[in-house]
Amino acid sequence: MDRRRFLEALVAASIPLSASRADCHSPGDDEELIRFLIQESDRLGVPSSGAAGFAASAHGQSGEEHAAAWNPLSVDPGFQIMGEIINDIRENRLWWRKPDREPPAWAPLAESNDYAHLGAYSPPAEDFELSLDTLKFLIERNHFHDLGSNPRVLFGLRGCLIPNTDDATAWAPSHPLKWTLPNHMAPRCVLGVWDREADRLRLFPGSTVPEVSYMFLYRYAIAGCNLLPTGMYRYSVGTHRANSSNPQHGAFREADRVVVVRTGNDLIYKSNDPSEGWEVGRPADNIHAAHFYGRNSPPYYSSAGCQVVLGSHRNGRVSGPWAEFRRAAGLAATPGTSDDGRAYRYVLLTGLEGALAAGRSAEFVNGYERIRFGSSGDKARELQQRLNTVADGDFRSGSVLALIRRQKADAEFESGMFTLPFD
Repeated sequence: MDRRRFLEALVAASIPLSASRADCHSPGDDEELIRFLIQESDRLGVPSSGAAGFAASAHGQSGEEHAAAWNPLSVDPGFQIMGEIINDIRENRLWWRKPDREPPAWAPLAESNDYAHLGAYSPPAEDFELSLDTLKFLIERNHFHDLGSNPRVLFGLRGCLIPNTDDATAWAPSHPLKWTLPNHMAPRCVLGVWDREADRLRLFPGSTVPEVSYMFLYRYAIAGCNLLPTGMYRYSVGTHRANSSNPQHGAFREADRVVVVRTGNDLIYKSNDPSEGWEVGRPADNIHAAHFYGRNSPPYYSSAGCQVVLGSHRNGRVSGPWAEFRRAAGLAATPGTSDDGRAYRYVLLTGLEGALAAGRSAEFVNGYERIRFGSSGDKARELQQRLNTVADGDFRSGSVLALIRRQKADAEFESGMFTLPFD
């Protein structure tokens, strides 16, 4: 039995579930989420060998080494899986139903690859104004020179909120925001569109980090899950989950080989943790609708690593901020395939960087200059030369991995980004 048949069997099984906890959701919601997990695990390439193969690949062990440590329980001829995983899913199904569940957490700033490089600056006020000048400053200082030919640039601020609204903003040259930290449970990020021709911005609530259910199931080797580091990425319009029962036409598909972070020992992404791994590949961290729109109980969004905007896409119809996000990006109001192939750049940074840039303190203005995924130009080329990798001035997956290896060899913090100037 492969993972699809196994998970579908879980959905079909009549398993009594307690509803005593205030934050639990109904069995029907469980079934809907598990169906998403089935589709996402297929999309993310969970090996057909099932949980054993996935866990082995995730933790760097051979299948034989990993299987030797397992106490297998026969679920169906030809498929074996850890008995404790079966029991856990029978009793709890998902993280939200685990009675004494370990809470997810964001790493201390000094231990997060997205935030550690900002430790030298005095913390800014939570409230700030994201203006066009602030966004352009961040793009310039990260050497994101190749914004492509599309006049609409997509961007995300990880750990950020639109104050006093759950909906999208209107077009404007600036918007008030509040920086915070993600928690993998609620959508605590902002995604936006910059119209370079009219020099205006629109902002939308969403998430740029995986939801805890996927982190939980990745830990048990049932579904894929990753964290996309900050940087600038290439996307093109296409269909998200094309082979599923609810394909999302007119989504934004990742068009790069990228470097992602995976964690298998806990529910926290923390750099320099021996159990974490940097991995290069095509995890399909697409930009799409978050689903579960308008729910009053968790989960509030669905993501195994994708960048998601609140709203839904169901039966070919879009609603909520996701519908407006697509329109702001210049796509047809009704999702289809007419926009397929249209290219976009997606700039992903943190709300903390937005707040620091908006504050324009002398220490930040004088000290903030980075090379990371998506940087390009002469300084990116010089760093590539210093890393003895292909010096084409385009800092992408191979260059990022070379930098991480150098950081590891030099016992430095493994961030995948470089702070300029050169020594």
